[in-house]
Amino acid sequence: MDHEIGSVKLSASYVGTAGIHLASSSRRTVTEARTRPFAPYTPIQFRSHAIGGFGPETVMTSGSHSSYHALQTSISQSTARMA
Repeated sequence: MDHEIGSVKLSASYVGTAGIHLASSSRRTVTEARTRPFAPYTPIQFRSHAIGGFGPETVMTSGSHSSYHALQTSISQSTARMA
């Protein structure tokens, strides 16, 4: 949108994008599994300290989304110059 008031010019612009079903990864380690229901095969020492088991696991999902919104405005003034 552009609008002029005398020698002053006003401008405004909007940009927006959206993405759905974007790829994302979720990574769990054995140290995050603090209780028996979440890690039934991981040997756990006292105070939920994992002492063995499987290494890190990465799971890919498509459940992420992203959006971007931006507004750009400007005001400018032109003056007449004498030569």
